[in-house]
Amino acid sequence: MKELLITMYVTRMKVKYSLSVKKSQYLLSCILFAILFKVIKPGNINYYKGSIIDIKGVTFSNNKINLPDSIFNIESNYIPVPLLEKKVMSDNWDKFLDNRRKIN
Repeated sequence: MKELLITMYVTRMKVKYSLSVKKSQYLLSCILFAILFKVIKPGNINYYKGSIIDIKGVTFSNNKINLPDSIFNIESNYIPVPLLEKKVMSDNWDKFLDNRRKIN
């Protein structure tokens, strides 16, 4: 779904700014890689009625794409948050039973 929205955005920008097929493919790959490596964060993408309107940092002029240097910077400030396993109630069952046995 996300790739489809990005592809539709690139297609609209291709028509609007008269980009060549090669430039639009370049734009698509840059955006996808930037999202993959968390250079472009979800908060940088503006949506309206189910389509991407704007991506902060990506600008256009007639027949030209202007990408910030930070897209190509691999030293991003993003620190991934590790996924932690949630404890479920059954994890505490043995402890609960041990406490009940001590009481009785």
